[in-house]
Amino acid sequence: MMAEIVYGGRQIAARALTPKERFLLLFLLALFCLTGVFDHTLWPPNDSREGAMIAEMSRTGDWLTPAINGEPYLEKPPLLHWTGALFCKIAGRVNEGLVRLPAAIYGFGAIFIAYLFACQLGYERAGIAGAFMCATSIMYMEYSRIVLTDVCIAFVAMLSLWLFWQAYTRKQAFWWVIFLFSSALSFYAKGLLGPGFIWVTIMAYLLYRREWKLVWILPALFVPVFILCVGPWVWALYKKGGIEYLNTAFVANQIGRFFTFSDKTLPPDPYFCNKEPFYYYFKMLPVYLLPWSLLMIAALVHWFKKGRGLSDPLSVFLRFAVVSMSAILCLSAAKDTRYAIPLFPILFLMTGVWIAQKTESSFAAWEKWAIRLTGILTALLLFLIPMLVIGLYAAPQAIYDHFTKGVDILKAPGTFYARFAFAACVLVLILEAASVFKFRKFSSSERLNNLLLYPALYAAFLIPLEAVVMPAYDHQRTLLPCADIAREEIPGNARIALGFDEGCYIGVFTFYLDRRFPVLVSPREAADFLSNPNLPSAVIIKSEDTEKIEKLIMGDRARVVKSRHTGLNGGSFRILANFPEPRPKEHAHE
Repeated sequence: MMAEIVYGGRQIAARALTPKERFLLLFLLALFCLTGVFDHTLWPPNDSREGAMIAEMSRTGDWLTPAINGEPYLEKPPLLHWTGALFCKIAGRVNEGLVRLPAAIYGFGAIFIAYLFACQLGYERAGIAGAFMCATSIMYMEYSRIVLTDVCIAFVAMLSLWLFWQAYTRKQAFWWVIFLFSSALSFYAKGLLGPGFIWVTIMAYLLYRREWKLVWILPALFVPVFILCVGPWVWALYKKGGIEYLNTAFVANQIGRFFTFSDKTLPPDPYFCNKEPFYYYFKMLPVYLLPWSLLMIAALVHWFKKGRGLSDPLSVFLRFAVVSMSAILCLSAAKDTRYAIPLFPILFLMTGVWIAQKTESSFAAWEKWAIRLTGILTALLLFLIPMLVIGLYAAPQAIYDHFTKGVDILKAPGTFYARFAFAACVLVLILEAASVFKFRKFSSSERLNNLLLYPALYAAFLIPLEAVVMPAYDHQRTLLPCADIAREEIPGNARIALGFDEGCYIGVFTFYLDRRFPVLVSPREAADFLSNPNLPSAVIIKSEDTEKIEKLIMGDRARVVKSRHTGLNGGSFRILANFPEPRPKEHAHE
C-alpha cells in the first residue's frame, strides 16, 4: 500500500504502515523502552535517592509527600513517586525495576503521543522514525530508565497538548473537560513548570490565531479546575508541616529556581543551584541529542524556514510548542540539560517529518552530509560496542593489570556470563554486517522508507547489546554489596547509624536494608556512637573517613568490615563495629 506525500509540487511515494508493521514497530518501541529497567541495581545519585523515596512511601503508606530516611522531600510534587509506589503495592514487593518502571512508561507514553501527532499530520512512518530517534538519543535513553521526574513531565506536557488539539479541532465539551483536568494535574509531575509548558504554548498559539474567545474563557475555566486538583494536596501539606512546608514546596522550589538571587544567606539549593547563562541549552543539547543531532539541526532549519509546506494549523501549533517551551527553559535561571527533555518528542517528530518530506534528490548537499555522518556515527556505535566486548574477552591479563587493577571486568560477573556475552556479540556483528549489505541492496524507490526505518533497526540492535553489556557495567556501578555486607555482619540487636548525609547514599541503605538510620554528620559523632562497648553498635561510613574516625575511638580499635566485591564501588563503604566478629554458623551434618 502506497501513500502519496505532496512536497514542492511533486508527489513522493511512501508506503503506509500495514497493521502488522504498525504492531511490530510499536511492540519493538515498547520493548526497547523496557530494556534496562529490571536488569540492574540502584545506582547513585538519582536511582538510589528517588528509588528510596518510592520504597519508603510504599512501605509506610504515607503518600502525602516523598521522604527519605523519614525526612520529607518537598523539592518536587510526587506524581512519579505515587506511580512507583502504586506499582510496588500491586506487585506486593519493592524492587529496583518497579521503582524505575514509571520512568519507562512515561518515556514511552511521551514519544507515543508524538507518534499520534505525526499520524494527524499524515506522516505515520515519520512518527515512528521520530519515536525511535527520541528513544535512542543519549539523554532520553538514560532518563527514561532512572527514577527522576523529567520524563514524567515530558509525558504530561505531551498528553495535555494532544488533548488540547483534540478539543480544539473536535469542538466537543468532553475533550475540553479532559484537557483542563489533564493540564491542572500536570502540576504533580514537576510543579508549576508542567502547566507553564502547556499554557504558554496554548495561549501563544491562540493569540497568533486571534481566537479571542478561547483566550479569555480557557484560563477562566482552568483556574477553578487547578484549585480543585491541587488544593487538597496543598491543604494536606499545610496541615502536616504548616507554612514551612508550603514555603519549601512553592516559594523555594518554584520561584527559587526560576530567578537569580543576590542574598547569599539563602540556601544554595534551590536558590543558587544550576544557575547558567541563557545560551546554556544551545551549547549543551547537541551533545545529548546524539547520535541524531545533525539531523535535528537540519529538521529545525526546515521547519522554521518559510515555504516548506508546513503552514497547516497543527504544524504551526507544534512550532509554537518548541518556541514556547524553549523560551521558558532559557528564561529560567536554573538550567540543566535534563530540564529540556519535554522538548525531545516534538523535536524528533519534526526530524521524522523533515525526512519524510524530502527525496534523496531534494536534499541539499549539507543535508545529505548530515544524513551520511549520522549513518556513519550510528553504525560505528553498533559495531564498536560488540567489538569492545569481544576485545575484553580476549584481552591478556596484562591489560587488566594496567587499567583495572587486575580485575577482569567482563569475567568478574561470572565465567558463564563472559562466554555468553562473547557469543552474543559475535552473532550481533554478523547480523549487523548482513543488515548493512541488505540496506545497500535497496532500490532508489525504497530509500525514503529505508531512512525512516533505520532508527527502528538501530534500536533493535541496541536491545541485545544493552542486555549483554549491563551485567558487567552493573558490576562496576552497584552498591548492593555494601548493603549486603551490612546485613550479614551486623546482628539484629545492634544499633546502626550512617556516617554521611548525602541523600543518594542514604537511599542505598534505606532501600536495601528496609529501615531508617540515625545520621552522624561528623567523625566525632560517629566515634561517640561507638564509644560504649556494652551497647552493640555499628556505623556505616565512607571508606575515606575510616582513619579519621578510628583515631577518635578510645580504647580498643573498632573492628573494620568491608565488602570483597571487585566492582569499582564495592569498597566505597566500611562498617565500624564495637562488637566482636560473629562466630561462624554451625552447619548440621546429615
